[in-house]
Amino acid sequence: MHPLYWVTPLISHTLLRFLLVLPLLKYFAKFKVYGLENLKVASTKHGVIFAANHASEFDPPVVTAAIPFLSKYTPLFFATDELEFFAKKEIFGWRAYIYPWAFVLLLGAYPILKKRKKFEEKLMHTITLLSKKRSVLFFPEGRRTRNGRIQDAQAGIGFLLQHTNSVIIPVGIKGTYDIPSFDKPSRKRFYSGKHTITVIFGKPISKEDIFGENTDSQIDDFKSGANAIMARIEKLLL
Repeated sequence: MHPLYWVTPLISHTLLRFLLVLPLLKYFAKFKVYGLENLKVASTKHGVIFAANHASEFDPPVVTAAIPFLSKYTPLFFATDELEFFAKKEIFGWRAYIYPWAFVLLLGAYPILKKRKKFEEKLMHTITLLSKKRSVLFFPEGRRTRNGRIQDAQAGIGFLLQHTNSVIIPVGIKGTYDIPSFDKPSRKRFYSGKHTITVIFGKPISKEDIFGENTDSQIDDFKSGANAIMARIEKLLL
């Protein structure tokens, strides 16, 4: 990882924040943010994981816009799918020409290597970023919801909490599920300014909160811990 790996994402996030995301949210939707006080009490000694529900491609920039500008959490890096996935034209259309290089070079997204067997290998990029005391946005469900409901979490977030000593800030995102469909009702509501997008930051979660004194967790423990984290995210959406 290049010593200045954080510079390009910081610049691109700043430009997107003020030239696109905030104007879009200001003029075409009501943008509400709650729980910012929970960011002030979270330790960044070992990096911070923002764990959020996932409903839209719009989720990462929305969370980035919700975090105070040039805070200790910026730039916010993203854990994402392997780059081959974003090159699929049948899924992303013309965006498939942009996403693979734009995600890594501009936005600071690093893939989870799902083809690797061990957690240390699958999550190597995320672990490296956290070891450098950086903040990472992680979607425990592992994929976008297809029906708008919370899905079971994958075990990876439990492994990260146990083995990196990072604090997790649960994030609930409301109002992004029907944006990517661009059907007429949701599109009309969004452009009329009647749509509301809400980001809620919950209280920080430590390793002890989920695993107690257990220091030798196995994959079943990671899975149950991941679902416990997901349950806290779901509570934010109520």
